[in-house]
Amino acid sequence: MPILSRVSLLKEKTVVILVLLGIKWIFLKKKMTKISSNFEDVISNYVPEQAVREVIRLWEENPYQLTVASQRKTKKGDFRARIKGNVHYISVNYNLNSYEFLLVLIHEYAHLMVWKIYGRNAKPHGEEWKDQFRTYMLPFFKLVDFPPKLGIAMLNYLRNPKASSGSDINLQKEFAKFDPPSDEVLVEDLKDGELFFYNFRVFKKGKKLRTRYLCEEVLTKSKYRFSPLAPVELYESV
Repeated sequence: MPILSRVSLLKEKTVVILVLLGIKWIFLKKKMTKISSNFEDVISNYVPEQAVREVIRLWEENPYQLTVASQRKTKKGDFRARIKGNVHYISVNYNLNSYEFLLVLIHEYAHLMVWKIYGRNAKPHGEEWKDQFRTYMLPFFKLVDFPPKLGIAMLNYLRNPKASSGSDINLQKEFAKFDPPSDEVLVEDLKDGELFFYNFRVFKKGKKLRTRYLCEEVLTKSKYRFSPLAPVELYESV
């Protein structure tokens, strides 16, 4: 499979570069034109089928460079504003199931809209962002047949969305039901004192604090707090 393939559109000076590098897809649009057919080719692989047309419509109204990124431990998506021309940038992790991918994508799209309306005069996850997030996410509940329990969890989250959907434990549990099979387990499912791998280090599960588990790195004896829903790998001694 070629690492780099180029697709030239008929309209002058409009080029879409499709880069396939490992598991990362990058879309770079040099000039604003409607190229929905190309955007659809990719977005249809990541969001529920019933959501595709609406996602494309939003993209046509406010174009952005989309990167479907490799898995990142610290974030599921991000938005970067383009100060001097060009287009805005949104990335979403490739490994999310279609329902979570959609939520994260619209989360970042809401940032784009806040920037367009308020510029720097709004907090990153303030009331302006919450309003935009709800404005663009709620219509999908009329288009997509979300599984009942997941739909309820998503609506509860949208009442007062936080900076990270990962902070909503109930929502993450519902999302996890639609993830592909994995060798990873959640911290909350480990027994007390059980060892696990995380970022190439070995930890021992400790007591639960208010919302997180206090775990100890075996080598350094340093203490770290883990989310109950942090995916880790069981440590098996040889």
